[in-house]
Amino acid sequence: MRFRALAVCFVAAAALTAAEEKLLRLTLAAGKTCRIIIEVEQEVVQSMGPQAMTVNQTMRFDYSLKSAAADAEGNIPLVMTYDRVAINQRTPQGEQKYDSAEKRTPGVASSSENAFVGGLSGLVGAGFTAVVSPRGEVRRVEGVDALQAKALQGIPEGPMKPMQTAQMQQMLTEESMIQQMEQILPVFPEKAVQVGDRWNQKGALKLGPLVMDVETTYEVTAIRSDSVDLKVSGTMSSSENAEAASEMSISVKKGTREGTMVVDSDGLITEGDAKMDMEIEIQVQGMVMTQQVSSKALARRLPTEGPVKDKKK
Repeated sequence: MRFRALAVCFVAAAALTAAEEKLLRLTLAAGKTCRIIIEVEQEVVQSMGPQAMTVNQTMRFDYSLKSAAADAEGNIPLVMTYDRVAINQRTPQGEQKYDSAEKRTPGVASSSENAFVGGLSGLVGAGFTAVVSPRGEVRRVEGVDALQAKALQGIPEGPMKPMQTAQMQQMLTEESMIQQMEQILPVFPEKAVQVGDRWNQKGALKLGPLVMDVETTYEVTAIRSDSVDLKVSGTMSSSENAEAASEMSISVKKGTREGTMVVDSDGLITEGDAKMDMEIEIQVQGMVMTQQVSSKALARRLPTEGPVKDKKK
């Protein structure tokens, strides 16, 4: 009886240890689909000398995600398609908004709406493919050139077209697509994690004259049978070796990020939130402007079927 009791104790201890540890890996089966929504609220205070202007904007991007068969090394191609783009911008000059989900007469849009939306309306229905390792490392992205070309087709003729074209080309790059993926898919550590474990992830984002170094720390706060809770914190700054453009240079003087993330058993985010603050300096033809940017972001994963309802805030 004593040996039997000891055996039961060992089994119980082993089960407890297994429950307290979890190996985080991307294990999406081929053909699995889901929907991801990212919503951002942002306030930008731009100053030049004694003058200041505040811009408030909300942005929403809805994606469909479909996984393909993994390759020999276990890397999984994830096809991300834009389903919806919505933007509302409020400035001292007035309010402008666009939502691709709103019904409208095909080919009919006001000149102010076209000038504001630019190529964003061309994103709907387009997408790209990210090839991701089991640990969540983005090995490469494919189809970015085609995505950019489709977006540029949506920019109307007019005096704003050159500026909008340049903005869209800077926004839709391989680096920015990788950064989008990192919002919903962190890089996991080599070994199984326990509550309290921490690890770091470093990366860089280049958008035209801006090069931003990003360092993120993840901490495990809870482990369940079907998910893991993470606390997320990080910093953003501009590299001293960033190459400034001839007419403009942009640098992040200080940036911080705080938030949380829930990772499902298949390695994909279920929900997450982040609060970010950045101090940015812009130099244009000898003039210096500063921007104080405060952002709140929410990410959520939805079932494949059924209507998408706006989340109450």
